Formats: sequence, C-alpha cells, structure tokens
Amino acid sequence: MSSPRSISLVSIPAIRLAAEFVVAITPKVDYDGWVCNKLEDLRRVRRFDDLLTDLQKRILPMLGNNPDDKAALRNLRTCGYAMWSVRQHAHPSLHNLVGFSTPTR
Repeated sequence: MSSPRSISLVSIPAIRLAAEFVVAITPKVDYDGWVCNKLEDLRRVRRFDDLLTDLQKRILPMLGNNPDDKAALRNLRTCGYAMWSVRQHAHPSLHNLVGFSTPTR
C-alpha cells in the first residue's frame, strides 16, 4: 500500500479563512486517508477567529469609558499591528500553500 497523500500548509492568507480551510481539509483527512501537518492548528485558528468575532460584536460594545479598558485595547491593537507588520515583510513564498489551492468565498 502506498503512503497517504499529504497536505502541507506553510501559512494561510488570513485568520478569517481558517474555517474554510478546515471545511475543505477535514473530509480529506477523515474519509480519504490524507495527512495534514497543520489541521489541529487550523482548528485552533478557527476558534481564535470565533473569539475575535465575539470580541468585536459582543464584548467591545459593553465596555464603557474605563481608562484601564482603553489602555488594554491600545496594547492589543499594538500587538495586532506588530503581527501584521511581520507578516507583510515575510518572504512571499511563506504566504502560499504547498500543494493545496486556496478556497474562495
């Protein structure tokens, strides 16, 4: 018997696409016997995306004008910008998937 086909993910183009990648890859792994090196990480990123959505829609509107809350949000925004900046300066090959085409919306 030959070795299973492999899906190697180097990166995904956006956090918001993690759910689509999970939906596309899971049946191949579960039913077709493929192997994916990052499926568990994709599931974690999908949960992180859900948390970001909750933060935006449910938590941020509840925050008042508390100075501590504002400072915490500024720090969070600074960290997010730093991650974005690192990604923008990464080598273009890191933005591509190896052996797997990007699902479209």
